[in-house]
Amino acid sequence: MTIKDSHGFWRLLTLLEKSAIPRISSMLKPFEPIITDLYECGIEAPTLVKPSSRKYLGVTGLLLKRLLNDIRAVWLLLLFGYTSQAASIAAAAMENALIICCVTTDHRKAARLMESGSSPWSVYELCRMHDSGYKWLKKKKKDKDDIDLETASRGDYAVYQWICKFKHPHMVSVLHDAYSVAIEDTYGIMAAPDDRIEDLPNKIYILEIMIIFGCDAINSLVEAKALEEGNPKVVAWQKRFSSIVGNFEEIMKNFDNMNLPFDYKGRMRKPSEFQEHHTD
Repeated sequence: MTIKDSHGFWRLLTLLEKSAIPRISSMLKPFEPIITDLYECGIEAPTLVKPSSRKYLGVTGLLLKRLLNDIRAVWLLLLFGYTSQAASIAAAAMENALIICCVTTDHRKAARLMESGSSPWSVYELCRMHDSGYKWLKKKKKDKDDIDLETASRGDYAVYQWICKFKHPHMVSVLHDAYSVAIEDTYGIMAAPDDRIEDLPNKIYILEIMIIFGCDAINSLVEAKALEEGNPKVVAWQKRFSSIVGNFEEIMKNFDNMNLPFDYKGRMRKPSEFQEHHTD
């Protein structure tokens, strides 16, 4: 294929996006109610904070607003087919969510964050602080606490390492992206939406990261006892909020054998059974 010049390609890109959106929307349609619930529960949670607990909305409110913007931006970028760019925002969203979890119930950490102006903790430290708050970890036997906490923290950090393969361009992610535009058995150096079935696992995993860590961030207000138990509005909110993760897990049963194209260490994987059976 010979391209005479690049005039008109910007307008062509708009046409490509419009044609890709219906296909991608169909792929992600099962997840739209879940991401909607996450976003709307995030908006409503601060309105349910009891007056005596408004102090928890200080730093948390600022970071939660950013997280809600991230949720919307990630969803739109995925629909438009820009998966790597969505992942870059999701990496920042994951860090925002971890910080929210860590500072909402600890005023000393909140004060330290405000004094420093930026996160004084590494992402791994945030993962460790986040996981140390889980009740299931605290219920473990004392001699196993450190091992369990370390395993959980490394697991969360591995998620961050995977998503950062997009945020900090890595060969596995750019190679995966390249063939979203294929020209005569090679790749085209131009922007274009990625609506390939082999990219669907990435899109879904990015949504999973947003859902899991977004829920944890919003739930930090519950853990801080900032919401008034027994209030009918809070009870209704909690019912909707509690359904998010369960509904996501139920939907994921329809996506068995779906593997990511590369792992958190940057190792390429063979096409999954799911991809082989669903490739057009």
